Amino acid sequence: MAMKESFEKPLATGEQRRVQFFSENPGPRLLVTGAIHGNEICGPMAMARVIKQFENGELRLQKGAVSFVPICNPKAYAADQRFFEQNLNRVIKRRKTPETYEQGIAQNICDWIEDCDYLLDLHAFHSEGRPFFVLNRTEPGSLAFSCAVGDYSIITDFDLVYESVKHIEPATTVSYAHQQSKLSCVLECGQMRDPEAPQRAYDAILRAMRFCGLVEGTLEPPRPERDLWRLVYLQIREREGRFLKKLSEFMPVEKGEPLAAYQDGAKVLAPCDGYIIFASDIAPVGHEWFFIAQKQKISEALAS
Repeated sequence: MAMKESFEKPLATGEQRRVQFFSENPGPRLLVTGAIHGNEICGPMAMARVIKQFENGELRLQKGAVSFVPICNPKAYAADQRFFEQNLNRVIKRRKTPETYEQGIAQNICDWIEDCDYLLDLHAFHSEGRPFFVLNRTEPGSLAFSCAVGDYSIITDFDLVYESVKHIEPATTVSYAHQQSKLSCVLECGQMRDPEAPQRAYDAILRAMRFCGLVEGTLEPPRPERDLWRLVYLQIREREGRFLKKLSEFMPVEKGEPLAAYQDGAKVLAPCDGYIIFASDIAPVGHEWFFIAQKQKISEALAS
């Protein structure tokens, strides 16, 4: 029996590093990013293996180009923490005078997104749950891309749910890609320390390259129908508090159900029926505590 190849965590670097491979034949340009949040290591681990396979000739481009940025947030990655000064995935936009470390390194990410046709951004999450995709909007091209990259549920309308939150701007990788008319998706590969997360990230990279026609290999047809989860509510952690129960990804909740409580005794109730997404019991005050999504079939979303 062949030994299963293991994944290793790449060493921390002091700066962002983009590794590129080109073909002599024209074709799509794919960008793969990882460690936007420094403690989400599955992306860097998967990219390290793929880069090694390109360097030793095991993988070869048939056309186009692929770029890998394994560690987008080097300082946070070195410290094994989510961010250094602020959430990098809320500041991906152009600034003439960046004021924080993350705002500064976001300028390179903007450059690289502008230079691609497709973006695959690899993440992991804090709470327990199964992998899923995140899209900025319900857009046919990005839906097709994500369906080809993995057989997971899709969460969408990420930026729309922030319209009622004035102090947080959803300046994410996929929102900037959407502004630049690029096709993109985030793959949340599983819980941050899930031993299978690097393999999921690796498989997603290969499928993305095959979808773009960059490397040889057959791409299994995507499942014709799957669930689409449209975000409808965002709860900000307004002050110190706690969850009243364990909130796991895709856990169903009912309108009026108590979900959390502040130290002063005030309870946070579910405003509608739906499913918990992105729950974080360690979210700082003023940041995203949890989201609620409602389920729909992809075919229904595209027809509406």
